[in-house]
Amino acid sequence: MPWLVTISADEEDPELADKLWAEAAVILNWIIEGARIFLTEGLVVPDSILVASEKYRTGQDFVGRFIREALEITGDQKTMTVADIMAVAEIWATDAGFKYAPSMVSVAPALTKAGCEKLDKRVTIAGQKHTVWSGLAVAPANEPDTTDTTLRLSPMEDVSPKGNTEAGVHPVHTTDFGALARESEQRGSVAPTRQ
Repeated sequence: MPWLVTISADEEDPELADKLWAEAAVILNWIIEGARIFLTEGLVVPDSILVASEKYRTGQDFVGRFIREALEITGDQKTMTVADIMAVAEIWATDAGFKYAPSMVSVAPALTKAGCEKLDKRVTIAGQKHTVWSGLAVAPANEPDTTDTTLRLSPMEDVSPKGNTEAGVHPVHTTDFGALARESEQRGSVAPTRQ
């Protein structure tokens, strides 16, 4: 809970303890009345507490923050492989100053909750099998340090929810995440990864 009032040293009341003892009967009645209301009506949480709690919870939601900042939930046929999602997570975590990236074990339920779908059929891309998620892309605003020249695009052209795929290696050496996101949008699935 945020402390909304701060009492400076010159505002402190050195006689506060004595004043509270003088009002002990009134304070006790106030406590008893509060307990009676609680037992009959239950706990009514003030809106200010709900707002502060939600703000704190959201701030502590590591996986949610990753999804909000690094991915775009598109709700359409755009796709990303698990490898691409984890590569974006590594870049995001490094850029955000975290020691570790969120794991796919923690990201997967959050993606499902956000409306993304893990496709049943794995796809083969450049000779390797990949698990694919639909309904997401790299967030256009996800722009890491532009001095990094080791970014590339994964070799994935198009994957539909039915699992059909057309694979082709498409390396791009660039640092423009905006361009990567635009190309991702056009191609349906491309995520930056570090080599």
